[in-house]
Amino acid sequence: MKKLLSVLATVGVISSSVTGVVACGAKKETPKVEKPEEPKQDIAQVVQKFEQDVTKIYSEHIKIEVLQNLIGLQETEKNYSFIKKDNILKFSNKETEITAKNKNEINSDESKILKLDLLAEKLNELKKVNEYKVILDSVDSVYNNFQVIFDNNFKIRSGVINQDAYIGNFINDYKITVNYKGINDIEKYEIKDTFKYTSTESQAFKLSSDNLIKNVEKDILFSNEMKEFSNIEWQQVKKDNDQLYMGYSDLITRSEYGDNFYNKSENKLKIINFIKENYFKNFENLKMDFTKDKSLITDSSSEISLAMLFEKKDVNKFTTFNDNSSSEKIFKTIFRTNAESSESKKTLKDLYFNDKNMTQWNTEFLSLKDEYIKNRKFTKEQLETINKSSAYINADLISQANVKNLSILIGSGENEYKHELPNFNFLFTYNVTSNLSQKVDLINDYTLKELIGNFHKVYGIDTEYKYPDFNSDEDYLMNIGNKEIIESIKKGVYKSFDNGNVSHMFHRFVNDQIENSKAKKIFELSKLWNTIGSISYNYYIFDNSIDNLFNYKYSSNNGIKNNKLDYKLENDGLNLNPAVSGEKNRESDSITFKLGYLAVNFKYEKLFKLKDGQKTKIFVKFI
Repeated sequence: MKKLLSVLATVGVISSSVTGVVACGAKKETPKVEKPEEPKQDIAQVVQKFEQDVTKIYSEHIKIEVLQNLIGLQETEKNYSFIKKDNILKFSNKETEITAKNKNEINSDESKILKLDLLAEKLNELKKVNEYKVILDSVDSVYNNFQVIFDNNFKIRSGVINQDAYIGNFINDYKITVNYKGINDIEKYEIKDTFKYTSTESQAFKLSSDNLIKNVEKDILFSNEMKEFSNIEWQQVKKDNDQLYMGYSDLITRSEYGDNFYNKSENKLKIINFIKENYFKNFENLKMDFTKDKSLITDSSSEISLAMLFEKKDVNKFTTFNDNSSSEKIFKTIFRTNAESSESKKTLKDLYFNDKNMTQWNTEFLSLKDEYIKNRKFTKEQLETINKSSAYINADLISQANVKNLSILIGSGENEYKHELPNFNFLFTYNVTSNLSQKVDLINDYTLKELIGNFHKVYGIDTEYKYPDFNSDEDYLMNIGNKEIIESIKKGVYKSFDNGNVSHMFHRFVNDQIENSKAKKIFELSKLWNTIGSISYNYYIFDNSIDNLFNYKYSSNNGIKNNKLDYKLENDGLNLNPAVSGEKNRESDSITFKLGYLAVNFKYEKLFKLKDGQKTKIFVKFI
């Protein structure tokens, strides 16, 4: 049953890095098959997770190993072939005079500064991860190449600062590529970033800059004057027409919300004043500004959120309903009752978003937050301060924002230039509301109106339809009224597949048999795609066994096989028939359902049973 329900499911960095995939060979046309095979590991999902891990390793590497190298004194520059004071002075504003030999030297110097040999070792450790063997066993090295990009963004500038001390700026874009085995060929994943190096003979400027890079992330979080900046609530960033419950979507990390908030002129001025006061106080009359309007960018790749807590849950951690009464109520709330009704609101709040569950989830999420914060290298005293903070305890999300394009005005007249400092980041907490009693109502409303409501909309579920009694012999799972979904199912589900395993009905078909865009639509409408879009199995509608719950985490898992039934695709729906062959000793008695914050198992025993002598039974009806 895993196959068909998954069919229903599918139709339905610290740095300023940019990433992408480059194919390295022609794709062969995938041959059509007459029957779906037992699924192997979903390569697309493995690659997606691999790319996330590569980006995370790179970002952590830059933060831990590289940032302190981006402010260089003449003593350290003795190890470089080109990036040093003499050449920066010589080629200042004369980048076009750089020779091919110079370019090779620059490439070599930046490889040293970025510690790419060490990065290569870290990336190659991914070959030891069992999950990635399918895409990495056939590549000699995960790390592939580093390349400086010599285009219009390549800049060399120089001037003086504070008592006529020399200062220089060396800026260029670059890309790092890694190898992995795609479906047919070796492919490359690219990370693009910007190299911003400062060369100086001012020990004071070096010390101030190092303190900025090392401490600003923590200092902003602990600053009383920056509290409204680092501990934000939905009310601060929402638009006038946004509902309060939409705070549980991922809008906060979208550019028109989080970025717009941080890039308000008054907030950018707060950052500038904070940095000047805390790190460059000894540099009088220092002129500091941002070179671009959009310079503070929320970084969702580094966040931890309440939504992610539910995405990480195994099925045995879902809320489980063992009795028929509560199972019927939760089933009807999801599949049959109007999501806007007071009945749905009361049922979901009483059975799911109740005090007991909310307390449990808050405890689980606090553990995730503690783990996240511990990895940020805070001192023991700082951790104690954080753990006592109500903003931290009640936070629905912790993330970071990247600060880019911060510059210091150097010189004057013809010799004036904007000296760009390295990018850095700061942590912030986000809370939908500080009113704890209001939280339950808001997450309840969001789940009903946005997640369940859009589930109904995408599948064309008519909540006024009169179904048979729940768990009766005549009952069936659902009606689907969306013609586009129906056509997708008919294309993706084969006419018959009698291998004695209903799980095949729920397999997530790949190779374009059914487009994932149908599933994504629910989350896009609900504004939750940015948060959970990269997680495998965005939601579940799977058969299960209430006394032996199986965790459908990867498409390669077969799960609880009901080998007493086969399915058959008809023009008006999907039917269940007695299995033709094989053993007939296992059956399902429940449904596992996962959609955003809603993760439940509930009994539905008769759905998967035929009466003695019954030759067919409706399972899903097309209307």
